[in-house]
Amino acid sequence: MRRSFVISGVLDESHQRILQETLAALKKKDPALSLIYQDIAPSHDESKYLPAPVAGFVQSRHGNYLLLTNKERLRVGALLPNGGEIVHLSADVVTIKHYDTLINYPLDFK
Repeated sequence: MRRSFVISGVLDESHQRILQETLAALKKKDPALSLIYQDIAPSHDESKYLPAPVAGFVQSRHGNYLLLTNKERLRVGALLPNGGEIVHLSADVVTIKHYDTLINYPLDFK
């Protein structure tokens, strides 16, 4: 089974070199692994995908959900107005599947 991962972010030249060496070593150990680095800045513009800004993350006996400032609650499986779907939710990150792309938004409530 082939597994593919895309790593996105901005690195300086020396860190890109280290990452590429690390990815090459991992690919050598596991030829079925596809690892791609994209030199793209992360997007923290959740307003493009979520109907309102995030107010909090709630863990309850009824399950986890994302609380938005408009009082809306979103759980895994929630369909978003732009056609996206929440596929993962934790206190650290919300992952949205939008067409064939996974978008990860870090959550930082500090």
